[in-house]
Amino acid sequence: MGEASRIIGVFFDPKKTFADVIERPRWIIPVVILSILSLIFITLYGQRFGWEQVVKQQMEESGRAQNMTAEQFQQAVTMGAKIGSVIGYVQSLIGPLIMVLICAAVLMFMANSIVGTKIRLPQMMGIVGYASLTGLVTVPLMILVMFLKNKEDYDIRNPLAFNLGAFLSADSAKWLKALLGSFDLFSFWTMSLIAVGIMVAGGRKISFGKALGVVLVPWLVWVVLKTAGSAMF
Repeated sequence: MGEASRIIGVFFDPKKTFADVIERPRWIIPVVILSILSLIFITLYGQRFGWEQVVKQQMEESGRAQNMTAEQFQQAVTMGAKIGSVIGYVQSLIGPLIMVLICAAVLMFMANSIVGTKIRLPQMMGIVGYASLTGLVTVPLMILVMFLKNKEDYDIRNPLAFNLGAFLSADSAKWLKALLGSFDLFSFWTMSLIAVGIMVAGGRKISFGKALGVVLVPWLVWVVLKTAGSAMF
């Protein structure tokens, strides 16, 4: 399969696509696509709203703004916006690669040690990379919502209302937002595609249920850590 066939196939025929990925593991193209999507989103966000919006939201929610004068607050926002924009672009460039590598390493360990598969790292990186191309759907939706919403109503940390956290009030506890925000429709879609890839890689040794369990266990650990971090800090 060529790259175009793989990209289309991961949405319409994932079993066939992941079988080709396992046989000829390539992960660079999906990582590049994810980086391009991230850069497009970050650039449009900067042009539409500016990074000061993100810093203001975080400072107001953390309560730091209450202990500052108006001048100190504006200086902090300006400095934070400069740093945030740099971090945003750097994260867009290398974030997808780091995400795919870490997720693939964890899932490879889980699949090989728990259910007895023999998946190699390049194969798992290919599975995670192509499964993450759900971003071809989510990023355009995020951009669409960006141009439909006002600056005050758009939250870059939770731009789409496809998770339970999006329906909480603004004064809800941070840990509750982090917990419910993890139950996201598109995240489950991506995890399901990864499970299909692991199932295909395992051959007849592993069912879809077991493959999905391999994906859900580290995800649950991540949700617990993220929720605990939001509660503590």
